[in-house]
Amino acid sequence: MQYTQQRRLTIYAIIAIVILSLSAVAWTISLRTPAKSEVAVIVRTASSMSSSTSLSTFSATTSISQYKDGDYEVSRTYRVPNGNSTALYKITVKNDTITSASTSYSGSDSTSRSYISTFDNGFAELKGKKLQDVEEVYVSGASLTSAAFDQALVTLKQKAGA
Repeated sequence: MQYTQQRRLTIYAIIAIVILSLSAVAWTISLRTPAKSEVAVIVRTASSMSSSTSLSTFSATTSISQYKDGDYEVSRTYRVPNGNSTALYKITVKNDTITSASTSYSGSDSTSRSYISTFDNGFAELKGKKLQDVEEVYVSGASLTSAAFDQALVTLKQKAGA
């Protein structure tokens, strides 16, 4: 009787270990190949991060241009899991507002291209936003692409500075 119980517990333990192992493998695979619907694009702006209405009111009534009207571009090369990628970010600024935003890339592997495509959709959301309010564009799973943009954003703001 005791032998049968011990054997049954051993079998249950083995089954639990197998299930946990398969779950871990499935989770690891899902991290490497996320579905398109699971990738989130977040455009963070200073006004969306602040709950204060006085800041928004002040920036809306300010008439001094912080940035010069014009076209600005910056290029960044960054590491991706399978090599390097070079991104060219272009924006057009008019009255401190981004009126056009585009990107182009070279040297990316197929996995990176998938994330870059999603990033491009988020980057396009910059149109109509005040340049001074844009903090970052973040794509879940594409942290290298997002980090490259964050660095480029600093340069774009410096180039457009009044």
